[in-house]
Amino acid sequence: DFDSPKLSDTSFSLGQCYFNAALSAFHAKDYDKSRSLWDKSIENKYQIGTCYQYIFEIMKTKGQIDEGIKLIKNAYEKNTNENQILYTLIDAYAGDKKYDEAIEYLDKAIADDPSKAIFYYVKGNMYKGKSQQFKNDYIEKENGILSLKKEAYRARTNATELANVNAR
Repeated sequence: DFDSPKLSDTSFSLGQCYFNAALSAFHAKDYDKSRSLWDKSIENKYQIGTCYQYIFEIMKTKGQIDEGIKLIKNAYEKNTNENQILYTLIDAYAGDKKYDEAIEYLDKAIADDPSKAIFYYVKGNMYKGKSQQFKNDYIEKENGILSLKKEAYRARTNATELANVNAR
């Protein structure tokens, strides 16, 4: 005697089922199965940002960081309103020590919501990481130059060897 609700009115979502099944497979470390289930959850437009976040985690675990970043970047270009994808992209670039790219996308997050203080904290840490990376590169190059200078000093009496050292 009761009117049956329309399918679109129910709280049941096929995407949600795929999402939960993918989550279970992920925690069971069945990454291929979870990846395919998250793809189905994305097709059903359920928790798109979180799905991509987990897919990136799978790719990172498998050592496919560059491919994962490309996937997340394409996903963000298609779903610019999904903040979780943007945050995943920022984390991916920062984790791969590509600070300039991370800051570029972090600026987009700041433009969307300038009142979130955490964005400025993260940006500060990015600049800190960037300066630390510059410092490490500088020290490494200085050590290389110092090593060559020492080698040149030792080879000062042998013209051929000195020419080889100077060429390097």
